[in-house]
Amino acid sequence: MNKKILFAAVGAALAVAPMISAQADVKVGGTAHVSLDSLDRDNSADKGSLHLSSNSSNFNISASEDLGGGMKALAFFEFLIAQDASTTSPSTTCTVPAGGGTCTDTSGLANRNNYVGLQGGFGTVLMGHMDDPMKIAGRSVDLFYNEQLGESRAIVAQSNWDARLANGIRYSSNATGGLSFMVHYAVEDQFATDYTTLSAGLTYKAGPLMVGGAYKKIEGTTDLTGTRLVGSYKMGDIKITGFYQDVDVSATANRTTMGLGAALKAGNNTFKAQWYQADETVSGANNGGSQLSLGIDHALSKNTIVYVTHASTSNDTSGTFGIGGSGHGASATPAAGQDASGLSLGMRMKF
Repeated sequence: MNKKILFAAVGAALAVAPMISAQADVKVGGTAHVSLDSLDRDNSADKGSLHLSSNSSNFNISASEDLGGGMKALAFFEFLIAQDASTTSPSTTCTVPAGGGTCTDTSGLANRNNYVGLQGGFGTVLMGHMDDPMKIAGRSVDLFYNEQLGESRAIVAQSNWDARLANGIRYSSNATGGLSFMVHYAVEDQFATDYTTLSAGLTYKAGPLMVGGAYKKIEGTTDLTGTRLVGSYKMGDIKITGFYQDVDVSATANRTTMGLGAALKAGNNTFKAQWYQADETVSGANNGGSQLSLGIDHALSKNTIVYVTHASTSNDTSGTFGIGGSGHGASATPAAGQDASGLSLGMRMKF
């Protein structure tokens, strides 16, 4: 039923696009991303199990209109499309935050970035359902971003710290001297309990160097705060990345996570290695873990790649970290103390 609603919405959007384009610049785009994954978990029956995964394949419509005086009106609508046998895509769920609340919104149509806003000399103001600065900062240094197996969110996206927030207003400044900032405020009124989020990010870019930071505060039944620091540096065909995170996971527990990555571009190939380590939440909890991801991307064109990725996690005795982020179709989620690994052959095309 939800798929029928989604496809009807997409069809309606395509039908009205020619009428809108008479006054606005309308573009259609998206990503088709599928992989064949072999997944293992310690002491489980699914060792070496094969999965065909649709990894956040999506379809979007963007529109912009010149309002004069250097100002533009913007709109963006993005929908998740399943290319596998998944029963959860398109998703109709919303994530209950660590700060509290009960999810009641199951509309399912605005399940990715969807917004309307204005852009001009003052910057950009958007309203809708959008990634927050905390998430944007983390994704900027993830070498396995775009939902590949082994992406950092398998380690860092705990307790809703890597989120796309509904009912939000986001301001992004124009860059001045390489410096830009972003502020995002969201009132999550789809939750039964009052719940608000304030997230802010600061980024500095100068040639091959990028450094940034983000802060987030969740106010609900439990108030939580978190901080991320990120950076990258390019030396010719080599890129080095770094990540640090310190977040509350409950009223009495906190977790620190660190990550390092390196990528080497050689012709049409990019060789990648990335390591992330999550500490235990409280002394003696033994619930930390680490992830090592290795991969090769081969560019067939500017918009299409094929790749091979191997990822593995090593968990403490009470750790439960898997090897795939929330956007990857299949993931090996181990029981406490078990390790997980996977090999992925995939293709991603952007259009």
